[in-house]
Amino acid sequence: MLKRWIVCICLLAGLGGASCYLDPDVQCVTDADCRTRFLCKNSLCVCSAGLEQCGVDCVDLNSNANHCGACNNVCTGATPRCACPEGSNRCQTAGSKPSCVEACPAGQTDCGTACVSDFPTNKDHCGECGNECRTDQVCSAGECKCESSAKDCGGACVDITKSADHCGACNNPCVAGQACRSGKCEPCPKDDQCGGGVCADRSSDVNHCGTCNNKCGQDETCCNGSCKNLKTDPKFCGSCDRACRDDQNCDRSGGDGLCRCPSGKEDCLAPVSACVDVLTDAKNCGQCGKSCPTESPVCIEGICCKTGENACAVGGGKVCADLNKDPENCGTCGTSCNGQICEGMACKKCTSDAQCGTGLTCDVGSGRCLCGSGCLWNKTLSGSKASVWVLSVAVSASQDVYVGGEFSGTMRTEDGNTYASQGATENPFIARLDSAGKVKWVRTIPVAGEPALTQNKRVRLAVGTDGSVYVAMTISGAAGSKVTVSSGLSQLSLQGEADLFVGKLDQSGAWQWAVSAGGPSTDNVQGLALGTNGSVFVAGTFKKTVGFGNITLEAKDHEGKTSETKSSLYVAKLNASTGAFENVVSPAGEATLEALVVHGNDQLYITGQCHPNTQFGVGTPPTNPTKSLYVAKLDSSLKFLSAQVALGGGEGMALALTSSGGVVMAGTYGAGGLGFHGTIISSGGNANYVVAGLRETNDEFEWAWHQEGHSTKTLRLHDLLTDKSGISRVALSYDGEIHLGGSSQGVVAGGFDGIVLVLDSQGTPLSKQYTMTGPGEEVPFAMAMDAAGSLYLVGYFSDSLSLQPTNPVVKLDPIGDIDSFFWKVP
Repeated sequence: MLKRWIVCICLLAGLGGASCYLDPDVQCVTDADCRTRFLCKNSLCVCSAGLEQCGVDCVDLNSNANHCGACNNVCTGATPRCACPEGSNRCQTAGSKPSCVEACPAGQTDCGTACVSDFPTNKDHCGECGNECRTDQVCSAGECKCESSAKDCGGACVDITKSADHCGACNNPCVAGQACRSGKCEPCPKDDQCGGGVCADRSSDVNHCGTCNNKCGQDETCCNGSCKNLKTDPKFCGSCDRACRDDQNCDRSGGDGLCRCPSGKEDCLAPVSACVDVLTDAKNCGQCGKSCPTESPVCIEGICCKTGENACAVGGGKVCADLNKDPENCGTCGTSCNGQICEGMACKKCTSDAQCGTGLTCDVGSGRCLCGSGCLWNKTLSGSKASVWVLSVAVSASQDVYVGGEFSGTMRTEDGNTYASQGATENPFIARLDSAGKVKWVRTIPVAGEPALTQNKRVRLAVGTDGSVYVAMTISGAAGSKVTVSSGLSQLSLQGEADLFVGKLDQSGAWQWAVSAGGPSTDNVQGLALGTNGSVFVAGTFKKTVGFGNITLEAKDHEGKTSETKSSLYVAKLNASTGAFENVVSPAGEATLEALVVHGNDQLYITGQCHPNTQFGVGTPPTNPTKSLYVAKLDSSLKFLSAQVALGGGEGMALALTSSGGVVMAGTYGAGGLGFHGTIISSGGNANYVVAGLRETNDEFEWAWHQEGHSTKTLRLHDLLTDKSGISRVALSYDGEIHLGGSSQGVVAGGFDGIVLVLDSQGTPLSKQYTMTGPGEEVPFAMAMDAAGSLYLVGYFSDSLSLQPTNPVVKLDPIGDIDSFFWKVP
């Protein structure tokens, strides 16, 4: 059980009291008790007017690049900024919202809603950003002023040379029968007498405009003896002496007439003063002043492309694509050839290596361009002020690589983009890399609230046949913390200390759906797998109660009684198209779940550790006297079909399927040894591992083969992978000396080292192994394999890292506190 504690530091000053409050409803007494930009109102710290609270900060959603239009909507790219959308002069106008765009051109200042270079005369940003002049004022020398013949009288510009209410000075009215001429009250000239003692200046009087008793309409003003609508007339827009340019309209949407460009065009003041379509203008492409280079001279939808290319949406941005030959946008934007080539706007199978990109090899059988020995790679992902943990990897049929993990601080990718964690200390992320290791996109998931629980790290990925990527993750933090998966989806909230989240993204990184499940305690996800009939399966553990959409589970002991303290496992089924939870099951009894795999006929296998007498619902319950390793099988409707529990303890940590339909399990056990269906395995040390091939006989699991080893100190088992030939790879990290395959071979580690063991189809260790060594902690956390048999290994390290076998040995140095590595090997 997690124990929470609070340290309160009280500051005393003179006779003042301590600015420290234990009552949650009393956060402050004065503004000084609150953080910057917060004000103290009704004993609570709230954001000042115009700002929104995002996590622990108050921000301007109209201009903050980390919270653009909504909390945690982070602008990314080489030079991102948050600004008003095209055609809108103010984000508040007509319900428009700010959007992420590129930085202002050189020589212009980013004022959130506009790029400004003319502060001395700009009415919207007079002298400085955000200093907006009234409609009756002008901006002169960087100050909002009334025009030369007018004076500010009570918040309005008045011509004191002829105003009967302010003649010569503010609030100096003329008496009845007098007129104000040249700033003096004089008897009304005969020409201005309109009967009944009325003295009217027919050049400006709305009731006697031009002639006596000629009354202007409701929205009209008398300008030089003519009635004009200052809200719509482009020759008299906002005032009698203000004319719009010929390419502008007089727009009244803001309440007062303002000269604005027509919808779809932006007012570019520099280098020319004109209304410009920034979606098509090559001299102002995407924004004013951005000129397209010679090699990409055409402006299409706001980006500079080559002649004949199209602008295709990718994630939240756009890229130039030749629809005749772009395999990611073949014929139409977004149509991926999944590894095949694009020729004449149609996807076709490759027939030679020459048709594929650099380093790619044509696999004639599938007709796909795959990554051969010419594009093996290794790289890191971090930042000087970041910690990055890569926790999962998956590979698509076209050899795109998806990785998922968590990070804190500011993460930087090789293309120069930076991503800052929000709110909670650690934020999840998903990234797509191409077959040569180049980052295509990164999607981060901000968590606004208290720091996350670091022990709950878990991200799982799976790739569908259409290239969609599914992600399941544990997100932790304080109850009520907000999770913004995407600005286009509903914001989710943590219900307890940790909840599970499941989502789907398309190939471009656009979120299709995201759902969460949780309860008042700690709930996590440890397994994710795709079915063959449009289903997604996730599994993990929970405490107390947990809600999956409309389905609620209660943790129960082996007698079926509700438990408030024990952990239970769950297996859930979701609809792949909508993300809706369709079914969830949980056996009675305390148990954990560490891995899930799905057979081709949608039969599921799970493994973990169960306590005595856990009820898997398949006849007589197991009679294991201690906590023990188990492997269980379910059908596609989540009905338990069989379960086998080891004797002597242990915990199942990973599962893999063989091409023949068999199951391989990897787990750990302690000093007491392990017994499984009549086979006894002795322990070689305090920390032991076992890898086993399993077969089913009479609906029970039996050992087909097994291999074990141990470490003299500590050992952790992270992942298991079995290829189509039956060769297994086991990812471990260990401290001390490790013994492999029961032999006396030992490898001395510096701190925690990593190793990937390679076993043949009968469990015999092969001489080929992969090692990660260094003076810090090196953890091989997850593995995947592509159709060509290349291994993808990801993990993290805290000091210099050596990868072997490589020639020469590859050595990587961390940039931040914790760095992550990606290693592709044949």
